[in-house]
Amino acid sequence: MSLPTSDKEWILKQQPEGQISIADLPETFELKDVALAPPGEASVLVKLLTLSNDPAQRTWIRKGGERKKLYVKPLVPGDTIHTIGIAKVIATGKSAKMFKVGDLVYGWLHWAEYTVCKEDDVFALDAYLGTLGFSGFTAYTGLHRVLKFQTGQTLVVSGAAGSVGTVVVQNAKKVLQAGKVVAIAGSKEKCDWLLSIGADVALNYKSPNFKVDVAEAAPEGANKFSYLHPLFADISCQIFRQHSWANTRPCMKNHGRIAACGAVVAYNSTGAQTFENFFDIVSQRINLKGFICTDWMDMWPQFQVDITKAIQDGKVMLGEGTDTVVDLRGKFEDIPKVWLRLSEGGN
Repeated sequence: MSLPTSDKEWILKQQPEGQISIADLPETFELKDVALAPPGEASVLVKLLTLSNDPAQRTWIRKGGERKKLYVKPLVPGDTIHTIGIAKVIATGKSAKMFKVGDLVYGWLHWAEYTVCKEDDVFALDAYLGTLGFSGFTAYTGLHRVLKFQTGQTLVVSGAAGSVGTVVVQNAKKVLQAGKVVAIAGSKEKCDWLLSIGADVALNYKSPNFKVDVAEAAPEGANKFSYLHPLFADISCQIFRQHSWANTRPCMKNHGRIAACGAVVAYNSTGAQTFENFFDIVSQRINLKGFICTDWMDMWPQFQVDITKAIQDGKVMLGEGTDTVVDLRGKFEDIPKVWLRLSEGGN
């Protein structure tokens, strides 16, 4: 079989400021045909099958992004967009020993039809699929290391219908045996889905009665509040674009913990961000901690054991229905449009 000699790649054309719309995509990304070199000595050539579109990608391309504040190197104009994905090995370098042609791998890939990558940049797919990957690991480390969640406690999960949130909801309720799990999402359909996977209560933050709904959902107060992909940096003044921190804070018990793993709405923010009612954090002795799951890779082996058992026991769902999958076969040029849906609640 002859190897491809050219590749289609999505390049960052210019770093965007503020909210990106469909009209901005041609000025933000550029599709290029580039020459494709064969894999080097210890590298593999892979063909893209599935890629993960994640809110964090917005921070990697933002104008003025500071390297010291990011956990990955920010992209500059001319760079190929990268992300986590699944690919098939179609060629290996002479000294490559970890994979053979036909193997499926998972790891850092590009918005490209083909990627040449070092062997240690990708992993065998069987151990890193979906919930067993970084979304599940983020949920696991947030619950165990940040929140130190205990059986019988009440947990409120925002962004609950996302890839991380769905694992948090199921793990907290069915594995850790939470007393109550209150899930927050942005549509009735998402709320119905969350109830079906174990949430005791599911609230639509777009509802005009959201403030009352939160108070009724956890009248005794929440021990933990897991902020997963909300407006974290603007949390005090505009949580979920509409609802203030004052609407949500009353559901926290004294000495409660908040785990913050994302800030999807803030990723497009260009204005000043403030934190009103900051003294509530002090007076209630609330612990608010941001985290990146890769800070705790020492937990990875135990996570694999625990999440695999939870899946086998039917406590955590895996497969169809747990993720939003968009079929782009033959539509490679639509990748940026699908990515944009993340900031529009289209996941």
